[in-house]
Amino acid sequence: MIKRITGLVILGSLLGLVSYSYLSLTQNITPTTEYFLIEPGSGLNAVIDQLREQEVISTPRLFLKAYGYITRAEFGIKTGEYRLHKGLTPIDLLRNFREGRMVQRQIVFPEGLAFVEWRSRLIASPFLEQTLDGSSDQDIMFQLGSELAYAEGQFFPDTYLFHRGATDISILLAAYERMSGVMEKEWPERESANYLSNKQDALVLASMVEKETGYGPDRDLIASVFANRLRRGMKLQSDPTAIYGLPNFDGNLKRSHLKRNSPYNTYVIYGLPLTPICNPGLESIRASLRPPPSEYYYFVARGDGSSQFSSTLAEHNAAVNRYQRVGRVEKYQSAPKH
Repeated sequence: MIKRITGLVILGSLLGLVSYSYLSLTQNITPTTEYFLIEPGSGLNAVIDQLREQEVISTPRLFLKAYGYITRAEFGIKTGEYRLHKGLTPIDLLRNFREGRMVQRQIVFPEGLAFVEWRSRLIASPFLEQTLDGSSDQDIMFQLGSELAYAEGQFFPDTYLFHRGATDISILLAAYERMSGVMEKEWPERESANYLSNKQDALVLASMVEKETGYGPDRDLIASVFANRLRRGMKLQSDPTAIYGLPNFDGNLKRSHLKRNSPYNTYVIYGLPLTPICNPGLESIRASLRPPPSEYYYFVARGDGSSQFSSTLAEHNAAVNRYQRVGRVEKYQSAPKH
């Protein structure tokens, strides 16, 4: 009888312990912080200690350790940053750590940013590991496996997702591969009588189109103006190219700037500038590869984001007088080269 009573007591104690353990493992956490970071080299014991020290959980260490051992979580903890919120349980936490359900951060690169602006955004991200300090653009391109001496125009504008601790070069690699993939797909679709000799020329022209307008409906016609001028040997006379070649541009484009000798100043040089002047988006790339036929050789900003297109210099001068009477340097007034 005594043995039976003792056995029942022991069994009851075990059942109680199991019940308490289960309740401890399935109770909702009440975190005081939104994120939890598992450092490289942290095993299950260190993670459990960290959870308890930060008062994320109150579950006894032994219960978590036992559960982790039974479910083999000890052998699958993934380093990284995790989001905490009410409703999670200790079991949920260990599952997330084992399956690597880490927080995804993002970095955004809109269309039309120059590469120097890309680098500034990378540096400003507190969640990226910075590896490119002191690297030249050519050094970066070499790391990406490219033989180009310049980086401008080689990266596809988009929102890129990453986990905390990713490197800045990994973001650039993803954007570089995206742009390479886009050009591989779009280049064969160019118009049959295309005036561009290679993909880099296409990116140069696309970057000009991108900087000339943020108004989508005008993009194709602006590409058409540039295409018509290239075919006739006319100077492209694009303000953004002149600006790109100016060091420390203060936002005030002067007539003297348009006379400045630069491999980017299309008021001075014939043909395309030396390199792209920004990183263009898909629509500008497509417009440059497949501009619609038109008789336009000139355009001027209306002041509302859109442009007025003209076929002749007389029409263009009238448009300039109408839309930009005061202080405007008249654009696109060179005659075709003979």
